[in-house]
Amino acid sequence: HPMYVTETNTQSVDTAVVDADEATLSSKFNIAGGSFQFRKQATGSSDSYTDGFTILSATVENVQANVDSTLVIVFEDNFTRIAGLKSVPSEDLNGDDQISIRYIESGGFPGPHTVYLIPESRLSSKEYNPGDELPKSASDAALATKTAESVFSLIRFDDVNSTSVINDQITVSTAALYDEQGGKTPFVLTVHPLQSDGKIIRDQYLGVSDVLSGRNDDVEIQLKRLNGAKVSLAQSNRYGVMMRLVDEGFQVGDSVSPDSLTILQNSDLNRQFVENGVSDTALISIIKSDAEKAAATDSFSATTNYDDEVLYGGGTISFEHSAEDPEEITIHQDVGESTSVLKGVEATTEDSSLVYFNTTDFRTGDYFLTGAGFSENVSFKIIGTGDQYSNLTSVPDSASVGEVVRFKLSADTNTTELNIAGPNGTVAAVTLTTPRAEATTLRFNTYAAGDPAYVDDLVSLEGPGTIESVTTSAIDEPLPAGEYTITATQHQAGRPIPRRRPSPSGRPTPSPCTRP
Repeated sequence: HPMYVTETNTQSVDTAVVDADEATLSSKFNIAGGSFQFRKQATGSSDSYTDGFTILSATVENVQANVDSTLVIVFEDNFTRIAGLKSVPSEDLNGDDQISIRYIESGGFPGPHTVYLIPESRLSSKEYNPGDELPKSASDAALATKTAESVFSLIRFDDVNSTSVINDQITVSTAALYDEQGGKTPFVLTVHPLQSDGKIIRDQYLGVSDVLSGRNDDVEIQLKRLNGAKVSLAQSNRYGVMMRLVDEGFQVGDSVSPDSLTILQNSDLNRQFVENGVSDTALISIIKSDAEKAAATDSFSATTNYDDEVLYGGGTISFEHSAEDPEEITIHQDVGESTSVLKGVEATTEDSSLVYFNTTDFRTGDYFLTGAGFSENVSFKIIGTGDQYSNLTSVPDSASVGEVVRFKLSADTNTTELNIAGPNGTVAAVTLTTPRAEATTLRFNTYAAGDPAYVDDLVSLEGPGTIESVTTSAIDEPLPAGEYTITATQHQAGRPIPRRRPSPSGRPTPSPCTRP
């Protein structure tokens, strides 16, 4: 009698088919079963990890079978032609691993391919080879069958040199996707930062192209995040570009949000689906001017004890090494769980042993250097511009001319610039430094305001800190009565952080000091 195995028991048997004394007990037997997944994928395609191409193969996932089996990949070419095959013992078919089958016969690539999972016991004694026809008896015995398209994809992202900050777009030299129709599959390119190990950070977008298909040269990608915020590349660094498939319904030239799009997987014989998919990386070098180098706020060398130093982002910092030959130095941000992000790439030259890093876009965190004798075990902290502040926490509502007015300041920034303005414009400008997050009190002598001869008596501190510079406007009379405003601005970010009314950023807004 034929026997069938179903997912569920659809009928119960209440009575024996035959009398017990007429039954014959069979020997133990195994009902073979199996399953796997096979999805659309690229192969022989751009691989940023090797700076080359993946080895032609088809990768299947979640392969399960309870008998020794052979995975056979075929394509239609007048008959069902074998492109490649791989035998796998049942103990390795537990659904945990990806398995790649090498394309030996690539006549059907790119194009649709079918994978059969066939018990080895059901294959004939004939030895099958790529290029042979797969007999119907073998395909009929398959435990599972899946069909998907294999495509060829190419990305060429060349290095760039720029003498200024890049804040509009970058260009990818070539992007191509070839399918059975030659190039009808729609796709987009997305730009991302990299981890220190070269892995593309897929969920951090720096830009996305319009919808493309086929071969495209000089693809321009606007630099902006998913929320529309502009992106500026101020520091030399490596970036990655990867390919994502676009859903049906979009046309070439359309704009699309990439966060829900599928990454085009890239199959390699030895590494299965490679980490970065179809991708390429490039070094975008931002050449620093002499003025930017001269403005470097901090300088360290490989022999300097800079461990646990705290630096303020927003400006340029420099590092020096003593090696005679030019060498690359990289800066990384430690993001925890043994993971770090590549934040900058520089190199010394035969003329200079210094490298400079622009920290404008560096977020608050722990950083370390590698190369040229610098050790990843020595770290320092950078306070990002978004976390720097200069807050006026106490300002009197009124004061009299000739009086000493006190303002309380709390800051976590490199320097603070104070501007005191009245009915006729700026009265005084002050630059000062204070310890991290420690409040200090400023004494503003209104009698000395407006007379450069008394500039040394204009501002003083009650508490920690140093006054770096003071200027005052020359007027021929005492300060006029009226409304005055004092504004504190943290340096390097250059963003005013006055007090009291909450601003959209959550920090205080300017508060005028009104005087009779």
